[in-house]
Amino acid sequence: GNTGSQVVRLPVYLDEPAAVPVTVDWTTVDILSTSGVAISGSDYVADSGTVTFAPGETTQYVDITVLGDTALEPPLLYGEWLVVSFHSATNARMGGFWGLGFGVIIDDETS
Repeated sequence: GNTGSQVVRLPVYLDEPAAVPVTVDWTTVDILSTSGVAISGSDYVADSGTVTFAPGETTQYVDITVLGDTALEPPLLYGEWLVVSFHSATNARMGGFWGLGFGVIIDDETS
């Protein structure tokens, strides 16, 4: 939206269930760029935390607060990339794209 804020839930997955609890720390990341990347303070609220998977669970979520604005976002998927860094896993090995997770803040004004 153009004002206020909204919480966005980004899914985090384990490839297979574990027999013991699994934790992984996360933090939002600002990547220096001229356009196409969300910036904390204007597009979302910087945050960090720990995701905990109980034995047998394979899906958890990271909640990020997205801030409304009236700016026309870049044309890349009509939005801006939101980047989350995952690190310091316990009882699991990190996979994926260098421990990074991505979401897109979609522009509600497409003209």
